[in-house]
Amino acid sequence: MKKSVIALSTLALVACSGGGPGGSDEDVKMQGGKWSNTMVIEKFEIPGAPPEAADIFQKMVGKEQTSEECRTDEEMQKGLDDLAKGPMDGDEDCKTESMDVGGGKISGKVTCSSPTGGKATMVLDGSHTSTSLDMTMTVDMEDPTMPGGKGNMVMKVSGKRVGIVGMGRIGKAVARRCHFGFGMEVVFYNRSPKSPDLPARQLASIGDVAKAADFVVIAVPGGAETRHLIGADTLAAMG
Repeated sequence: MKKSVIALSTLALVACSGGGPGGSDEDVKMQGGKWSNTMVIEKFEIPGAPPEAADIFQKMVGKEQTSEECRTDEEMQKGLDDLAKGPMDGDEDCKTESMDVGGGKISGKVTCSSPTGGKATMVLDGSHTSTSLDMTMTVDMEDPTMPGGKGNMVMKVSGKRVGIVGMGRIGKAVARRCHFGFGMEVVFYNRSPKSPDLPARQLASIGDVAKAADFVVIAVPGGAETRHLIGADTLAAMG
C-alpha cells in the first residue's frame, strides 16, 4: 500500500448494513457496523520540495485507498463528540478558531504555530448522515525553515493509521484530531519517552513509524538539529 507524508482527507464511508441516508437535520446519529472507508488525496503541493520528493507526492494524488472496520454506535458518536470539543487544553501552540458539529454538518478551523515562526492552518468541511460521512480537510503551511516556505494539502481519510514524528504540543494536537475525530490508530516517534493522553504507541525509530503508518506527520521544529531528519531511507520505508 502506498503511504503518504502528512495526509488527512474525504471520508466516503458506507455502512455494510445497506440502506440510504438516515436521520434528520436536527439530530443525525451515526450508526455502528462494518464500514468501508475510502481515502483520496486531491492535492499535495510543496513548491520548494526536491524534484524526487515532489514526484513521489504527485504520484499519490488521485489514487484511492480503501479499508474496512467495525465500529459500535457508541464509538461513532464518541468520534463526533470529541471532534466538537472546543480549544485543545494544554496545547499552547494550537488554537481551535471554530468547530461546529451538529445537524449533520461538520466545519472547523484549527491553527498551530511553531517556535521557528511557522504556522499551519487546518480547515474541516463536511457532512454526514446516519450511514455515510463526507469530509474534506485542507492544510496550509508556512514555515521559513521549509523548502519554498509553504505547502498545501487537500485530503480525505478515515480508518487509517497515522504516524507522528515529534510528540510535542503540535504532534499531540494532530494525534487527538486523527484518533478522536477519525478513529485512526496512532503510532509515533519521539527522542524521549512520552505518555500522551490518548491511545498511542511509541516506536523505537522514525523508520519503524514509516513502515507501520499509512500517513506520516512531521511535527518537529525546523533548524540544524532536524535538518535531513527525513531522508531517502524514510521515504523508501513508506513505500
